[in-house]
Amino acid sequence: MNAQRDPERVLVLAPGGRDGQVASAILSEAGLHARACTSLPDCEALLREGAGVAVIADEALIRADLKALAGWVRDQPAWSDMPFVILTRQGGAAERNPVASRLTEALGNVTFLERPFHPTTLVSVARSALRSRGRQYEARDRLAAVRDAEDRLRLALEAGRLGAWELDLATQRLDASPRCKANFGRRPDEPFTYEDLQASIHPDDLPGMQSAVEAAVASQGDFSVDYRATWPDGSLQWLEIRGRVRRHGGQATSLVGVSLNVTARKQAEDEREALVSQLSSANRAKDEFLAMLGHELRNPLSPIVTALHLMKMRAGGDTSREQAVIQRQVNHLVRLVDDLLDVAKITSGKVELRREWLSIEEVITKAVEIASHLLEQRQHQLRIHLSGESNGDPLRLHGDPVRLAQSVANLLVNAARYTPPGGRIELGAQRQAGQVVISVKDNGIGIAPDLLPRIFNLFVQGRRNIDRAEGGLGLGLALVRNLVALHGGSVWARSAGPGQGSEFFISLPASLQAPATPAPPAAPVAMVAPDASRKRRVLVVDDNADAAESLAELLTMEGHEVLMTLDPLSALERAPAFEPDIAILDIGLPGMDGYELAQHLLPRLDRHACTLIALTGYGQKEDRAQSAAAGFAAHLTKPVDFVALVDLIDRFTARHAEQDTPG
Repeated sequence: MNAQRDPERVLVLAPGGRDGQVASAILSEAGLHARACTSLPDCEALLREGAGVAVIADEALIRADLKALAGWVRDQPAWSDMPFVILTRQGGAAERNPVASRLTEALGNVTFLERPFHPTTLVSVARSALRSRGRQYEARDRLAAVRDAEDRLRLALEAGRLGAWELDLATQRLDASPRCKANFGRRPDEPFTYEDLQASIHPDDLPGMQSAVEAAVASQGDFSVDYRATWPDGSLQWLEIRGRVRRHGGQATSLVGVSLNVTARKQAEDEREALVSQLSSANRAKDEFLAMLGHELRNPLSPIVTALHLMKMRAGGDTSREQAVIQRQVNHLVRLVDDLLDVAKITSGKVELRREWLSIEEVITKAVEIASHLLEQRQHQLRIHLSGESNGDPLRLHGDPVRLAQSVANLLVNAARYTPPGGRIELGAQRQAGQVVISVKDNGIGIAPDLLPRIFNLFVQGRRNIDRAEGGLGLGLALVRNLVALHGGSVWARSAGPGQGSEFFISLPASLQAPATPAPPAAPVAMVAPDASRKRRVLVVDDNADAAESLAELLTMEGHEVLMTLDPLSALERAPAFEPDIAILDIGLPGMDGYELAQHLLPRLDRHACTLIALTGYGQKEDRAQSAAAGFAAHLTKPVDFVALVDLIDRFTARHAEQDTPG
């Protein structure tokens, strides 16, 4: 077996326990070709045969001699960058995992997946790596095709497509063969002087050509130069000119050489550079997506974990409120997984439309219902206007009601996310030239001109702010484009630029393909008995109402006095009178992020000491450094470990008590 025949194989090396068998089974059940390795040498041998990604437990690498594996990684061809997924219990950050840097240096393209993990996370990471590897194989094949084209072109040119020329240096007389004239767009019988040649050279390239000729004459050596020449018909061609100085009596008397039209070669080089750039961009997009995926899955887990703590602490009391919190956040997780599965289905051609005759009003109503929670949460004004034909007939089409409603809802959610709270959103539908055109217009942040042509591409989003509103994986608009295309329609967007709002359109034939499986709920976490011996005033600021309310209730049950707010402005207004000892701030706040809130909050508390704790879905080394630089005493990632949080508050309390004790 070789790389040609098996580019999608997933190699799994986990020598301890049953981890390798379990991981292989998870991947196989997801439809991936998983192969368990017995040892590191076995894995290296299989890598040389060909694979799409290697999933390796870190215990197989920590004390292993990585010279052979690192050598194979180093000796990969230019198109290849084998992805490795390292299963670790310390994450990929250097402060938690000292061997992370060594593994990254040895293996290169490394993604760290912290254990324990959810099976869908492993499958998602593996599929993302396989897509990246697939693009590498595509680039290899296309680069090989480009090289083949170059070789064929070179052979053809060497077979007689060179043009001969000679220039008399004293008289500037140019003698050119018919092929040389043809390289400059002239007929064989057409006059072609040295002045004509210079006039045809692109102005930006003329100085370089003249310098090359002058240097050759001065050194009495050879020269070679490429430049653009304008043909009489206005077309621009790339020419390669090679020449040699002829001497007589020790003096340079003439230049002789050949000309070659290398336009095709230049185009091939440009295509190759574009392919390399695309491959690099694809790898960056993969890394950004994995980081975003981790953040988005952490956010809804936080209120779920907190609600579970509350349910345990109530010891048989009414838990309906906590159950509602868990249900809402599980629904959000389901939507994230649904988007991932929908993209996988569409890209693999497995989506089937369940068409029926329906009115556009049905689609609009369902779409608004889907997006209503976010619209209400961000307090947007939604205006709906529908217009049929002159006789008042309803707008009807033939399509999948679920997929069409999903497409329109994605546009509404996109508008809600990228419009500041209290914005205006207009949803319309009308018939135009045999098409039903649906539009969603907002007065939000707008779209930059360089982003507009790529806005419907997979994983493409606007500038990534700390405030991610309801979050997202950069899949929504790509799903809209693909689902609409399956219906025979089209999508487009327009915006006057940043700060000018945007408008998205769906066009469907007036006579006009299926839902995903919900993800399982998150597992409960362990709980310890609360310690109410130290009471503190705690400020909680989080725009996720479920997360804020459940965390506030837990802290209250621990004996603390809690002030909860859902927005930074309210926190700034109410905090001075409350005089918090501890402030737990969500970093991803809308309008003013947690760092800005901290800068404005501390001065308003006068001389009252307040300890800041950052709460965020981002936990990389640079994120922790940024929060520390902003004055935060601790950096917690979502979902919050409530036991660790209580312990942290107790330690801060004890520290303040020691400082307040007279010496």
